[in-house]
Order: sequence, then C-alpha cells, then structure tokens
Amino acid sequence: MAPELIKGLPYGTGSDVFSAGASLFFMLAGSLAFNAQTAEKVLQKNRECKVNFKISCLRALSEKTEFFLRMLLAADRILRPEAAKALEWLGLDESQLQKEDLSGQ
Repeated sequence: MAPELIKGLPYGTGSDVFSAGASLFFMLAGSLAFNAQTAEKVLQKNRECKVNFKISCLRALSEKTEFFLRMLLAADRILRPEAAKALEWLGLDESQLQKEDLSGQ
C-alpha cells in the first residue's frame, strides 16, 4: 500500500505505481518491501517508506534496475513516474504492449 494512503491522503495513479514497485521488489527479493514482527511496525515502515535495499538477493541487481525500483517505491508520490513514463524508461511503449499477445497462446 502506498504511504500516502496510510496517511489518509487520496488515492492516485502514483499509488498504483508504488504497488507495482512493491510487487517487483517481492519478485526480485523474495520478501516484502516492508517486513516486521507486527502489523503496526509494518505499517510504520510502510508509512515512512523504509525499504531495505541491502538484502543479499538485491545485491546482484544492475544499477539501472535498482534505480528503477527506487523510483517506483519513492516515498513522495510526486517523485514516482507515471506508468507510461516507467514503461518508456524500460524501453517499452504502451502501444506495443496493447498490440502484442503476451499470453503465450
């Protein structure tokens, strides 16, 4: 959940970008971006956006990948890219994704 939502701020597309970043973090690290012993501490870490990028699984990431992940997980939603810009940053185009069948069928 994006930190602004925990703080009671309104939902925006930046919240979805943050969620995509949290999902990508989980896929790359094999653990949650915000992990703690209690739900209260998880929410606190999430609110403060304290992500541990020093875990061993992430050490092998390229600088570009880590930077991309940090952009998606920026605490300030204004610093997060819009989804289309994130795709461009990766060298993808929204129209390409809509045209191609990614289902593998």
